[in-house]
Amino acid sequence: REELRWSAYATRGLHPVVTRHEASLLAACGRQVCAGFFSTVKLLGNWSSSVPLPVEIEDHSIFVEAVAFDPTGEWVFTGDTHGVRAWWAADGREAARLIGHVGMIAAIGVSGTTLYGGSSNGRIYAWPIPDADRLGLHDPPEGVGPREREVLEDMPVLTNVDEWDGDQNLKGWAAGGDELGPFPADVASPCATHSLPTALEEQHTDAVRALAVVDGTWLCAGSDDTTISVWQLGEDCLSYTPPPPEELHTRRRPSQHLRTLTEHRGSVTTLAAGRPGQVVSGSQDRTVRVWCLLSGAQLRHFQGHTQPVHCVAVRGDGAIFSGSADATIRLWREGGPAHGVVLHAGAYVSSLALTDDGTLYSAIMCAIVVW
Repeated sequence: REELRWSAYATRGLHPVVTRHEASLLAACGRQVCAGFFSTVKLLGNWSSSVPLPVEIEDHSIFVEAVAFDPTGEWVFTGDTHGVRAWWAADGREAARLIGHVGMIAAIGVSGTTLYGGSSNGRIYAWPIPDADRLGLHDPPEGVGPREREVLEDMPVLTNVDEWDGDQNLKGWAAGGDELGPFPADVASPCATHSLPTALEEQHTDAVRALAVVDGTWLCAGSDDTTISVWQLGEDCLSYTPPPPEELHTRRRPSQHLRTLTEHRGSVTTLAAGRPGQVVSGSQDRTVRVWCLLSGAQLRHFQGHTQPVHCVAVRGDGAIFSGSADATIRLWREGGPAHGVVLHAGAYVSSLALTDDGTLYSAIMCAIVVW
């Protein structure tokens, strides 16, 4: 860490602080930050507060591939080979395991009460976010505080699985009434709820690496096949109980594929919501691009990185930060330098996250650096 080289962009007040926390994945909501590192996830409070209280989750047996908050900041979601796990952000309790997919969940996007997971098999899966009130999460059990976490054997169980068949397999129903499953019962856990997914129409021929929900209206998915699929969001989730007989054949409006964006020449590794109706993408082709979702037009094309771009983050004023394997973070904005303003990180930049107060969190060679 002492070897990290920095150049401060003084006119914007960007000054780096190397923290004691480690991360390769970052997500932010409000002023909260979630940091994933190998099989551990930490929930960090506001960096500007006098006593940050990290909540550490060490319950993963395999590497965490994706982290995300829900829009309220109450939930933290982690993706891995086994699916998506939902954690209550206040104290780090595991509340749900979202299963039934195929492949590794490498990207997560959240819209309202629906969670979308991008898989290594090229599919996008949709799960309902658990009901915190029904799980009793707003009233934590005695003895569970922000500095500790334990598996509670008496935790309320809410399952999206509506019956067990004779072979102890799980069965569920899609929103439109279609029966799903059976799924093996050994995915069950006494301390978690379980939800089965709805798969969106297949559009990609390779792994989905990035997801972004824009304005609560569009879902964008970036893939190793170099394309970005754009979806008009609908109602994709399973119901928690079987639909009543009179609604068994009444289908809800699912998300609709609108178009595919094809200008990138390498894997699309990262996406972020931009200005209203826009999405920002980064790719292994070393470029950062801005797209209009209404028309599919490419609005801007930023070049300057000399290695693949692995992360982007968009500030409230529309400024774009991008992190790359070339050991730099670049700041792009309208009217700015053609190659961006360069912040020398000195090492591989794997993830970026911006909080509401404009603080930039970066994962640089496994260290969290705050700007």
